[in-house]
Amino acid sequence: MALPALRSTFHISRWQLFHLYFCFVVFVLAVTNVLPAFDFGLFLAVELNLLILPEWLAFVASLLAVRGRPQLAMQLINSGLRIDDQNYRLLCARALAYQQIGDLESALEDASQAILVSPNRTYALTMRGVVHLCLSDYVEAEADYNLLLKKNPRDLVAALNRACARLQLGKINQCIADCDLVLQGRKYRENASFIKIAALLEMRKIKEAEVLVQQLEASKSKHHLVALARAMLHGASHKYEDVLAICATAPADRKAEFFLTPQAGAYLSLNEGDLALSTASLVVTKNPQIYTGYYYRALVLIEAGYWQEAVADCNMVDTLQPHLSLSNALRARLCFAAGDMEQCLENCDKALVKNQFDSHALHYKVKALCALSRFDEAREAAKLALEINPVDPEALSAMALVVFKLEGPEAALLLLDRAIAENPHMRFNYKLRSEVHAALGDSARSQSDLERYQAKQTQLITGLAESVLRLQESRELLLEG
Repeated sequence: MALPALRSTFHISRWQLFHLYFCFVVFVLAVTNVLPAFDFGLFLAVELNLLILPEWLAFVASLLAVRGRPQLAMQLINSGLRIDDQNYRLLCARALAYQQIGDLESALEDASQAILVSPNRTYALTMRGVVHLCLSDYVEAEADYNLLLKKNPRDLVAALNRACARLQLGKINQCIADCDLVLQGRKYRENASFIKIAALLEMRKIKEAEVLVQQLEASKSKHHLVALARAMLHGASHKYEDVLAICATAPADRKAEFFLTPQAGAYLSLNEGDLALSTASLVVTKNPQIYTGYYYRALVLIEAGYWQEAVADCNMVDTLQPHLSLSNALRARLCFAAGDMEQCLENCDKALVKNQFDSHALHYKVKALCALSRFDEAREAAKLALEINPVDPEALSAMALVVFKLEGPEAALLLLDRAIAENPHMRFNYKLRSEVHAALGDSARSQSDLERYQAKQTQLITGLAESVLRLQESRELLLEG
């Protein structure tokens, strides 16, 4: 997810300009002896302390905070708050500094206090919405931006950040509407396009997303979200080597963190389990309030057979992101791996209520129904998956499984060949095709596919045992601490 936008807010008001002009006039009168007995020094001290200094401290502190000096910013802010502990801009500046430090609860408290100090001003509300997004409190963030847009329907920052919240809440069409509003203007176009691309991919509209990515690239923008959007599209198109190539050229600054999530997903899809686990753990370390690191780490652990170890990360995904279908689809994978088909189906259905386009939920629903010998229901679910995306390898392999059970190996083989052509890295498709070849009496091809499956499975689990042990030890230390 793209970071929420936050406009620059600290500026010199007309009221402050008047006082600066007034100070200048008094200064001229004093030095020209028009006011010979006037104590200009005392007058200036009073003006600066009561009227100007807190505002300037807030302005300078905000610049320091966003440029990586939040501790120094905090010193200036606290100096200003000793002069005026209810100064709106100083409270906003401290909220910003706390956010940069990572103390999100304190940031939330200061932003809320600033709103109480001046309810009609909007920056603190924007700031609080940003903090809610950082805390994964998407319902609260949407509520804050609803208030802002009620006051000013053309507030592009509010529309953009509400789009972030709505994407995470699964309100895809409303998210796209907010993005379209932002795209009518000239600012934040890369941010809005990126969020819209993510929303389109959530609906499996890959061709529309491709058009938008091409438009972004044609703009010649150097924004890191352009490359990130292309990486995201490559991931949805199963071009995982291309994802890693883009991530390898990520900027060597704080923006590099954004490329870790697609990198973890690409490693997992390429069956590089140890690399995927370490990258996902790095995402957790850098962004413990965001669900993505826990999500990919749970996927690695489930795929590699470490089901019990995956439970803690599944629980974190449920806690941090209960609104999207992926939390239920992840739990469905865990239940399927553990052999609990009824719970798998229940979670698949919950996921599909949230997002009818969730291909992972449909895939595991078909597999669970087949495991329960409910083949007619499985066929309907597989048909739905193919209607959403006729070339989705998961949908093709799901239908192949149903056809194999109901109609025999010949038709299943055609579907599996298409699925493997679309994504040659899905190891279980080789295992299923091995069974199909065996049913057709082709032992040589059956053995070849079985060896491919085993090679990919070995690739997935190599080195993972030690990494999982280290993960368990770190969790135990965290609990003891």
